[in-house]
Parts: sequence; structure tokens; C-alpha cells
Amino acid sequence: MIVRRKQWRSHPMDFKSLNSMVRIFGGGVPDLRTDWVIACCFRHNVDLGLAMIGDSMKKKGLELRNNVIFFNSLIDGLCRSDRVDDALKLFERMPKLGSLPNSHTWVALIRGLCCKKDGSHFALQLLHDGIQFSRDRCDVSAACNVVLEDLGKRGSWEPALNLFQVMIEWGVVPDYTTYYFLVKCCCRAGQVDVGLELFNHMVETNYAPNRGMMTALIHALIANNRLAEARHHYDRMIELKLFPTVFTSNTLIRGFCHTGETDSAMELYRSMPKPNLVTYNTLIDHLCKYEGGVGGEKVFEVMSILDEMMGNGHTPNAITYNVLIHEYCRKGMMGSALSMFKSIKFNGIKPTVYTYNILIHGYLKLNLAENAKLVFHYMVDLGFEVPPNAVTYTLFIDFYSKKRLFDEATRYWNLMTINGVQPSSVTYTCLIHGYCSAGFVHEALTLFHGMIYEGGLQPDRAIVSALIKAHRRR
Repeated sequence: MIVRRKQWRSHPMDFKSLNSMVRIFGGGVPDLRTDWVIACCFRHNVDLGLAMIGDSMKKKGLELRNNVIFFNSLIDGLCRSDRVDDALKLFERMPKLGSLPNSHTWVALIRGLCCKKDGSHFALQLLHDGIQFSRDRCDVSAACNVVLEDLGKRGSWEPALNLFQVMIEWGVVPDYTTYYFLVKCCCRAGQVDVGLELFNHMVETNYAPNRGMMTALIHALIANNRLAEARHHYDRMIELKLFPTVFTSNTLIRGFCHTGETDSAMELYRSMPKPNLVTYNTLIDHLCKYEGGVGGEKVFEVMSILDEMMGNGHTPNAITYNVLIHEYCRKGMMGSALSMFKSIKFNGIKPTVYTYNILIHGYLKLNLAENAKLVFHYMVDLGFEVPPNAVTYTLFIDFYSKKRLFDEATRYWNLMTINGVQPSSVTYTCLIHGYCSAGFVHEALTLFHGMIYEGGLQPDRAIVSALIKAHRRR
């Protein structure tokens, strides 16, 4: 059997040889197995199948009456080849050729229409025709689910609910797949209450939810800051032994951190069987930024999480170090920040441009410009392994503009241009504000025009106000 399949694939047949083969098997009327083999061929070579239809109509050499498998394979092949219009024409001709469509015909056509841009409207129309006129030979539930899946991907929740209502009116019993696509569609469209209502209706009809559906529901609730309800469904998943993924747990922890519910975040973290690096980084970032972190009352908790991270085999990455360095710099603990930076290199982790920018900003905030320059030159001395970006240059330009040291500010502006880094709107704003505060209106206006015509950037109201004030002071 394996050898025959290899021979069939390696020697593709033309129309004449296949037609002869069909006559050999069953004297011109193929049996079900022969139909299946031929259908597999037509699905990948629809032109051959269409040629057989033409030959049958001319010579009556191949009987096509009541051979719905033959037509279904052609329609499916045409849809898969993005020839949906041809598939619709063949579908309309089926009764004249002696075969009536069945559930597979409708599903193949509807799936093909759903793949087309703006095809959902025609798929719905075809589906409504199938429900109204062909209920005896159309597996309506399967066809509806195909349309609901496509509407869900597009976030078209209102047409999806209308279709669901039509199913109920015509006595089509929704199955689990129907509810799954509906709930996901509503969640994706931000209609969480509608999704919850459908979810509860599904549970009442004795369909057990699965992990995918509950995950979609939890993520939608988190996105709408309904964390208590999200936690309720999260706990419900565990009760049903539909254990949440670490991604879902991390999303809920991030939601708690965002709303300042540190205790809830820590409680959820402690209940997780296997936290990952994202879990640890999220908690460390939150504890550092909003709970005192390093150098504050939560320092022991931060260090405890770090120890647990490494104890569970997770090596801190650049994100972990960036969070800690940023916190040290924010508190003015530059010695600790520099030590943490050195440990990055020691542990074989490549610092990011964000790491360098944090250090530079920390030094400039303390008026330690020479230290900031050393960090910048370290970036350059590495052969631009980590090249400075617009933020790096802007930090220096802003610092020197506020000090009215425009020679230094211009030097970094020129370095920026030489190294092919495009100034951002923030870069322009810093220098323009500096010129205006020093009374250099001509230079500010020149830079203002350069921002619009060379940089292609739109100035904000603050820049315009600064220019007007500078003009009035002249």
C-alpha cells in the first residue's frame, strides 16, 4: 500500500490515463473507495476534474450522477486554490449535473468565502439560504461554526450574535465549538459582558468550558481592569483542573501590579507551580518602582525573589539588571548602579542601549557630566557594539541646553548627525527650549524650520509657546 502511494505521487496522471483507470475499476461507475482516491487527486488538481466534467457532458464516458464526493472534492480544491467564484458556479450547476449538495459542499464553500476579503457577508447569505431551504441536507451547525470562526477573527461580534440568534430560531442546537467562537469573538471585540453571558449560558446547557475559552475570558477581563472577576475565573480554572498557562498567570500578575494590588500579585505568584523569568522580572520591576524596592522597605522582598529566581534555574537577563540599575539611579545610588552594571558583563550578559541610557541619565541628573561622558565613550570604544540611539544624544543635548552650554549641546547634535541617528521631536524640543530661554531666537527659529522641513516632524504647543515668549522678551 505504501509503495502504491509513492508511485501515484511520483507519476502524476493525465486525463486520459485517469479516465481509463476509472473505467477499469467498476466498469465506468466508480465505487466509494475509488471516489475517495479520485477526490484526493482532484483536490490538488482541480483543472483535471473540470476537464472530466466537460468530457462527461460531451461523451457520456463517465457517470457523474449522484457522485457528490466528486463535486465536493472539486469545490474544496477550487476554494483552497482561491478560486471561490469558480466554486460557486460549479455549486450552482450541481443539480443540473445530477448531484445535490450535502453538508460538506456547504461547509467547503462557506470556508472558501470566509477566506476572501469581505467574504463573510456572502458566507452569511449562503448560510441563511442553507438554513431556510436545505435543512434536510445541510449540517447547519458545522457551517455556522465556520462562519463564526471567521467573524471571531475579524472581531465582528454583532453579526456573530445575529447568526447565533438565527440558529436558535431555526432549532439548530449550538455545540461547544459554537460557544467557543462566540465567546472569543466577544472578548476580542471588548464586549466582555456579552462574552460572560454566553459563557454562563453554555455552562447552564451542561457544556464544560475548556482552557482556551476561559483564558480568552480572563485576558479580556484583565484588559478591562476587572481583576477580581479575572481572579475568580482563574481560581475556577484550577478547580476544574484546567491549569492556567504561565502566560495567563503573568498577565494577571501584571494587572495586579498595574493597579497597585501588590499583595494579590504576590499571593498569585506564590501559588504558581513554575514561575518563569517574565514572572520574576514583572514583580521585581513593580517592587522597585512602586514599593520602595532596593534601598527601601521592600529590599528584602526583591532580594528574596532574585534568590528564588536563581534557585529555580533562571539566570537574570538584561531586563532584570536594567530594572535594578534604574532603581539605583533613581535613588542616586550610582555606586551600586555601577556595580550592578559590571556584574552584567561579568555574567556574560550583553547590556542594551537602554542600560547605558539609564546610567547616563543617572549621572547627568546628579550633574556628574564627566561620568556620563565616560559611559558614552565606553559605548563608542566598543566599536558601536551597542550604538547610541536618539535617546542617548538627547540626554546630553537636554543637559547642556539647560546649562546654556550650547557648544557642547551642538557637539552632540553634530555627532548624532554624523553617526546617522535621526533626531526625534524630543531632541528638537530640548534644544529649541534651550535657545529660547537664553534669548537666541534666531537659532531657535532656524532649528524650528529644520524640524518641520528637514526632520518632517510636527512641533507641539510647548515649542510654539516658547518661541512666542522668546519673541516678546526681545
